[in-house]
Amino acid sequence: MKSKKKQSIFNKINFIYFFVIFICLFCFLSFTSNVSTHAEENEYSDVLEDLYLSEDFDKEDFPYIANNYSLQVIQLAETLENELLIYVYQPCGDDENIIASSINLAIESNSNLSFKNYKLQLLDSNNVFYKYLVLDFNVIVSNIRYYEISSIYRPYNKVIDYEADKVNDNEIDEVAYKVAKAYTFIGTGDNIAITCQDVETVEITSKYVGFIRYSNGFNLYQDSCDSHYVAFKTNYDIDKLMEADVYYVYRSFETPYYMGIEKTTTYGKSHDGYVYLTDEDTGSNPGDALFGQKYIWDRIVSKDDFISDLEENGITLSSNVEEQLTDKQWVLRFLETDYIKPVPAIGFVTVTAKGTQVSEVTILRLKFESDGIVYNLGVVDNKQTGNGSPDNETTDLIKTFLSSLIGIITIVLVILLVIVFIPYFPAIFSFIWKCIVNVSKGICWVITAPFSIFYDDD
Repeated sequence: MKSKKKQSIFNKINFIYFFVIFICLFCFLSFTSNVSTHAEENEYSDVLEDLYLSEDFDKEDFPYIANNYSLQVIQLAETLENELLIYVYQPCGDDENIIASSINLAIESNSNLSFKNYKLQLLDSNNVFYKYLVLDFNVIVSNIRYYEISSIYRPYNKVIDYEADKVNDNEIDEVAYKVAKAYTFIGTGDNIAITCQDVETVEITSKYVGFIRYSNGFNLYQDSCDSHYVAFKTNYDIDKLMEADVYYVYRSFETPYYMGIEKTTTYGKSHDGYVYLTDEDTGSNPGDALFGQKYIWDRIVSKDDFISDLEENGITLSSNVEEQLTDKQWVLRFLETDYIKPVPAIGFVTVTAKGTQVSEVTILRLKFESDGIVYNLGVVDNKQTGNGSPDNETTDLIKTFLSSLIGIITIVLVILLVIVFIPYFPAIFSFIWKCIVNVSKGICWVITAPFSIFYDDD
């Protein structure tokens, strides 16, 4: 009887054990099924299948063209998940592995025109046809949706873009191609009408990115303000520049110095930056430390006024920068960042200089007047990065401070010595006077000695 009871308990334990395994297996299969279903829901169709949905599409209109590395937007589409898709004709196909990287897009027109730079993700490609997803973008809930695209970018390629390498001592990060199209989507669901029209853009034909370093003074470290700017000219003759939108990427950096020797610089996380400038905006530096000076400048300024303002404030541009600015028309002084340089370490101590790197600068929109007509247009402009060094001749305030300190100490010591030796001045002056008299007598004796010899002979 005891053995049967033990066997019964054992069978119950086995039943519970297999039941638990069955439940876990069921849950796992259900989870896997759900994940698989979700993945299938987010799979994207073939690029050519999508394009053939349009009656106007003819594949023969888009031939393969060797050595043509341009990007040409041919269609837009919205998904059921409120995503935006971009269809691009890339004539060179998969030669050099050209992949679009970002796009400048606005969802309002006219006076509300405002562009953002969106990253692109490649979803599918077939020969010369490419399909991209606009990242971090959601289709707005409205019966009418407006999409204006000024330009589309691809990464700089040192093989095919060698002629543009190190343009104006700058690095080109992404190459822009003109799109200049506005799409209007009317309706929802399966009942959507799409219209497309050409729009005007302004093209940047020459550009330089740099910064001026203003001293805020000395405060146990060299405190400075980096005033970042972009100088440019366009294919329009701009008489008056009223507004400008600029995109850039920024990240912090730290440069350690050990025993006065610069070590490897480290960088923080990159962030997108946008600024919206008007011709009434100004910028400035604090200039509130020892030996510091405060400066104020206009955000939007002509190139000539930019240079003359610097000269009036005793700031000298390096000769190569002046040369690079020669053909520019306008300057956008769009951002200020702090730069702190420590006193050079003496001994086995590490000190760190801190600042902000600004890169991938591109102009998104310009509102301007030309020949009496006011334009408000999207811009076609590369993303470009400066060389990382100040464009002006800077003063080492640490040396200035130390020199001034030595001078002050010297003056103080002289004053202290005078105070200490005042009681001894009569004796000192008497001694000096006796020395002068004795020296004078000696000089007189040297001069008269020859005559005295002749006199003695007589």
